[in-house]
Amino acid sequence: MPEARCTAVYGGKKIELGPGTTLRVVRWNHRGDSIQNAEQHNPVELSSGPRIDAISGGLRLGVAEAFPNGGGNRAYLSTVDRPRGRFSWFVQDSVSPVDLPVAIILDGKDYGAPLENLKAAMRDAGIDRIDLWIGTGGTAVARPLVRALRPKASMPAHRDDFFAPFERSVTTPYSSPELGAFLAAARVKLITPQQLMDKWGLEADGIAREPDDAVKDTLGFAGPAREAR
Repeated sequence: MPEARCTAVYGGKKIELGPGTTLRVVRWNHRGDSIQNAEQHNPVELSSGPRIDAISGGLRLGVAEAFPNGGGNRAYLSTVDRPRGRFSWFVQDSVSPVDLPVAIILDGKDYGAPLENLKAAMRDAGIDRIDLWIGTGGTAVARPLVRALRPKASMPAHRDDFFAPFERSVTTPYSSPELGAFLAAARVKLITPQQLMDKWGLEADGIAREPDDAVKDTLGFAGPAREAR
């Protein structure tokens, strides 16, 4: 892709994706430890395009390989205005609970703390709660994020077996009793994907499962989600 078509987003940017559809970029941080796991924790940013492997002609997508972005993570708050009403969702794929209140400082510039950045995005959107939180981090992360987001529903992400072949689908269905109990007590509906290609639709009146059998049939996926219906 030509460099002229790329736009760097460092947090705080508001992007209009279409009529009534707005995405707000929230500066975030990856999880890890600055000493033992600095590659995933420190807010490193890409300084140049990734290198093509001379032998395979491809890219290595692992942490600190072709895309060494380390802790330079982003989260996204989206709002959609439709005739039936407004709905919203927040997506973050990794974070450490100790990093949420800590400012991200890179090359002497303060990009704010993830939790405060999220609150600023919600204020800019004019909302004090969201319809869906798609995220990860367990109960330790959920406690401060549920207070800030006040989500109606939550869907876990970043939960699959990263080393199993895609064609096998999900080998271990999602399960987190501690987080489930916390969300239930907070009156947040937990929506648990059971296999790859599960599908939902979000509207102002809530989230609902949508048919996805055609895609799963094409990929040869069966698994617990199909068997349960």
